[in-house]
Parts: sequence; structure tokens; C-alpha cells
Amino acid sequence: MVSEELRNGVRDNFSQFVEIVPDTFSTELMDKRAKKLVVVTAGVAAVIAVIAVIGLSWGGRSSSTDSSSEGWNHDQPATSAVAVSSTTPVTVVRPNVASSASEGEKQAAALSVAFEAAKRCAVLARSIDDMQSQIRACEAGASDANFHASCSRNTQGFAEKVEKASSEMAGCNHADLEQSKEAFFQSTVAAAKAGSPDAQMCYVASDFDLNRPWTREEVAAYKADAGAYANAAMNRGDWRIVQALMTSPRVLGHMNGLLGLIDDGNPVTIYKMNRLARLGASGAYAARLDSIALDPDSPLPAQTVTEADTWARTMYQDHFSQSPKLESQPETCH
Repeated sequence: MVSEELRNGVRDNFSQFVEIVPDTFSTELMDKRAKKLVVVTAGVAAVIAVIAVIGLSWGGRSSSTDSSSEGWNHDQPATSAVAVSSTTPVTVVRPNVASSASEGEKQAAALSVAFEAAKRCAVLARSIDDMQSQIRACEAGASDANFHASCSRNTQGFAEKVEKASSEMAGCNHADLEQSKEAFFQSTVAAAKAGSPDAQMCYVASDFDLNRPWTREEVAAYKADAGAYANAAMNRGDWRIVQALMTSPRVLGHMNGLLGLIDDGNPVTIYKMNRLARLGASGAYAARLDSIALDPDSPLPAQTVTEADTWARTMYQDHFSQSPKLESQPETCH
């Protein structure tokens, strides 16, 4: 179990996001644009410097290493210097940034593939275990004719499904259910850190059903990373985080995951997420969201409802208006 002190600390940090105002996001966008402007300006300056050096070369001026570097930052490493003479072409040696970025992208892609494979294996292993458990329950109740008949109808075809799923499990590294769940958790952590949005959503949902207590290190890591992943998902207009934050206190209380560290099922947060989802929903799902928006047994103050509605409209306009429309409830980890 997670200590109340730790739970409150993380919740306070995350609550800053759900109360956020549009100016915060505008500031972040301005900061990003400013950084891009600095990069472009630096690039233009570098091009001008190279043209100037080439002009000296074409003018027939022979220079030593010292005189040729007057227009360059002397703090640069020697390998970035430009050697110029009347007979030697201009050569600029720079660190292979593209190669480094490519290697990082390849590693992130590999971790994402491993995450998807581990998730698939964990789903198969859980499905097999569930079906086999129901089959065993039917066999145990064979003495009760009515129960056995009903149970047999419900599990009809399970044996064939188990066989099919087991054959698909042949390509998994871990055939055991507990090992599969553990491998899924570890691969999710790695892929989430590498930037996979799907892995980050699975990590935030924390529905790994590990048959063991969470370690102190795992709780600390969730405390450090889950809130940031949730904020990033809101910024990119990801409906899955909206669904995760609509989790009721009753469900949170029965979960073995860590979602309760960033979401305690606060009625105001649930209402905000409901109204935000409603703005992007249509059909039967929209009607369902309307039907559960407010709890008649625990009504929210009118002022709170008004402020939450305003927050939802602003958030939708700023971050979700371009997201796919919702025709059904999104799955946080799919």
C-alpha cells in the first residue's frame, strides 16, 4: 500500500494541472517558439560566416589557421575549425548530430516494439488464465446440474480459444502469466521513458495486476513520472488521459495500481473530465456522459460547476479540438 503522505504529495503536484489556466499553455508555446527562433538565428549566422570565409578564399588571400578563424567562436573544438587557403577547398567538420539522433530514434522504436509485444503476450496470458479458471469452476460444480448447465453454456468454445491463444503465445518469451505481467510492466516503464505515448498511458493507468507489492523504488518512479506523462497527454489532446481521470473512487479503491497517487477520484476532477469528453463526443456515448455528469446524491456547488464548464471549454479549444471525435469510451491502455 502507498503511504498517505506520499499519496498527498503527488496529488498536490498533479492538481496544479487540472486547475491550470490557458495562460500557462500559451507561455509554454511562446517558450518553444523563442527557442526555435534562437536556433534559426544561429543557423543564419553560421551560413553568413561560411560565405565570408569562402569569399576570402576566392579573393586569393592565403591565411594561416589563426587568421582564418577570426570570425569563429574560439570556444569551439579544433575539429570544427575551417582551414582556408587559395588552393585548399573549404571543409567544415561538425559532430554527426543526425547520426546520434538517428541512433536515439532507433532505440526508442525498438523499445516501443518490445512494449507492444510484451503487452500482447500479457493480454494472451491473462485471457488463457481467465478461461481456464472458468472451465475449472464448471468442472468443480458438476454435481449441481443447473449450475453446470449454465456454466457450460457460458464457457462453450473456451477450450478451442485456449488452444488458439496458447499457440499464439509460442512466440512470447514468458509463457507463465506472472512472468508475462512482469515483463509487460518492465517494458512499459522503458518505452514510456523513451517517449512512447501508448506506453506512457499504460504506465499512468498502472493496470498491471502484479501479484506482488509495489517496491519503494517503483512508487518513487511513478511519483516522479506519471504526472508529467498525464500533463503531456493533456497537452497533445489525448482522450485516454481524460478517461483515466474519470475513474471513480470506488474503482480506485479496488485497484492494485498506482493511479490513485495522481487521482483520488475527486468529484470536481471527474466532472471536469466528463464535460471535456462530452465536447468531443457524439451519439450514444455523448448521451451517456450527460447522464452521469452530476451525482444527484452529491451535487456540486453552482459556482464550481460554472468554473468547471469554463475550464473544459478552454481546454477543449486549446488542446482537443483537433483530436478524433469520440463515439465510444476510449481505452486508456489498448
